[in-house]
Amino acid sequence: MIDIGQGDAFLLNDGGDYYLIDVGGPKYDDYDSGEKILVPYLKSLGINNIKAVFISHEDMDHSGNLEILNENFNVENVISGPYNINGLKKYNPKALKLNDKIMLKNGSVTCVFEGKEGEENAESLGLLFEIKGTRILCLGDLPSEYENQLKIKADILKLSHHGSASSTSELFLESVEPKLVLISAGRNNRYGHPSREVIMRLKGIRVYNSQDCGMVKVSFDDGIRVEKFLKGGFFR
Repeated sequence: MIDIGQGDAFLLNDGGDYYLIDVGGPKYDDYDSGEKILVPYLKSLGINNIKAVFISHEDMDHSGNLEILNENFNVENVISGPYNINGLKKYNPKALKLNDKIMLKNGSVTCVFEGKEGEENAESLGLLFEIKGTRILCLGDLPSEYENQLKIKADILKLSHHGSASSTSELFLESVEPKLVLISAGRNNRYGHPSREVIMRLKGIRVYNSQDCGMVKVSFDDGIRVEKFLKGGFFR
């Protein structure tokens, strides 16, 4: 979980094949998260090639850094749901539909929700990653009414919509039964993410919030191991 500010940007290293799940995109008059965080961090790892970028939906805090990423790295594939393809057409995107599966070196990624046309957050692509026996659920900004329709167990849950009260109902948490939750949200963001209501629902679950933990690295070689990398600076 890259400490991208108010947005989502997750990097998967699959045995030297690199994937991104969303790319962040907060930009202000005096600050560009792609220029200041995403590109330098990926370059610091010696990354030149990105196997695929999964874009959950077209909100700028999930897709806004796609252009600068494409300018600085060889991006083999841009993948999203069928209702986001038109907005990403300059990147020749591929559409994932429900139950489509992509094999990885150490597991797989399956489309568990292809989006619901008509409302931007509901058009989010839902992905279930299975890495070395660990299941990770990522649903973009999907609202509760659609999350509640999914009957999926996962070890790790990337909280939808940065912890907004519009997602992550008690019913959904009881269904997923996550052992660990990741929250990507900007410090002191104007939306109040994550909401106090959602945080209360997470009692008893290990929670890693980028606001407090900075970048978070999860390793799967020997069970689930988590490291936190707290940084300072201009993160909103």
